[in-house]
Amino acid sequence: MPASLAPAALGVAVPGPKDRTPTPAPPPDEPKKSAEAQREDAARRFDQAAANDAVVDPALPFTPRGPAFNQTARLKEHQKAVEQKRAGEMPARAYQYKYLFVGGFSWDSLEDYFGPNIRRLQQLGLDAEFVKTDPLGRSEDNGKILAKKARESDKRVVWIAHSKGGNDVIRGLMDDPRAQQNTLAVVPIQSPLFGTAAAEWAKLHPWLYATAMVYSRLINPRRLLSINPFFRYPTVEELSAGLGFTGRPPVRERIRFYPVVSRVSAETRVKILMWLSAGAVKTISGRDNDGVVSPEDGVVPGHPFAFLEHVGHLDTVSNPSSWKYHVLGVRGHEPNYAADLTEAIVRWIFDRRRAT
Repeated sequence: MPASLAPAALGVAVPGPKDRTPTPAPPPDEPKKSAEAQREDAARRFDQAAANDAVVDPALPFTPRGPAFNQTARLKEHQKAVEQKRAGEMPARAYQYKYLFVGGFSWDSLEDYFGPNIRRLQQLGLDAEFVKTDPLGRSEDNGKILAKKARESDKRVVWIAHSKGGNDVIRGLMDDPRAQQNTLAVVPIQSPLFGTAAAEWAKLHPWLYATAMVYSRLINPRRLLSINPFFRYPTVEELSAGLGFTGRPPVRERIRFYPVVSRVSAETRVKILMWLSAGAVKTISGRDNDGVVSPEDGVVPGHPFAFLEHVGHLDTVSNPSSWKYHVLGVRGHEPNYAADLTEAIVRWIFDRRRAT
């Protein structure tokens, strides 16, 4: 190049070695995520989208305590497919987990509690079992039993818990980070997460509470002398107040919640005991309920939930061949209701379609 055309001769600054910006080194290759980790990421994105879209549905006959994502139609879609025996194969992911069932307050009063539910999942080849807790114990104490079960599980756990059992599970997870690590999801069915007017009624009428507890023992005479029901007032106080959180339970974000709530109403055909219990709870709270828990008190804000109309508190867990089921429940004319619902719930929580 002629000297007259050199950049320096033309007044163009030529960057020296110290002025040149070094070319950035390529970022190190990130370790490839396992298939399980990728599924976890996808699940978190799905649930975050659900939380972002969470709204209070004006069509609901109740108002949740915080914005939540109404997936009732999704669960009912699976429920109908199961009832009509056209649901097809269970999602492959469902076989990777252990399903632990937890009973509610005084669960031992009802023979074969969660029996039809567990047998259905076992028939489908899923790993399912019932975890025994103190039927009248406090959530703090029962939670320790459940957390230990989660820690020792050889698979990550999906909890399916009824009534107070849902409180027990969440309390156990809140107090045990290791149990949280081995938990995929929690399905609280008709759980008084924010308390229940039934417990408030028991606090106001202790002699009626004692009578009710004796009656609960008489329902299953073999359990009459198994547990003393008269010294469990702290449990009643705990049920009255709920778990104490106002939003999402204080556990790891990756744990997903799928609450199922229900109610009976003036249009529901109920038996006398259901009418009495649901009427008492409504008198105290002013809200419709399933005989024990109001749907408002069972929804986890920011998470998907499903609402069942004309479903009593024992319809979701009881043996349909038992006379107690027909007296205390509502769906006695549907012999497979509890089992079908449980299968539908498992299909629902592994239904990864984008929330709409």
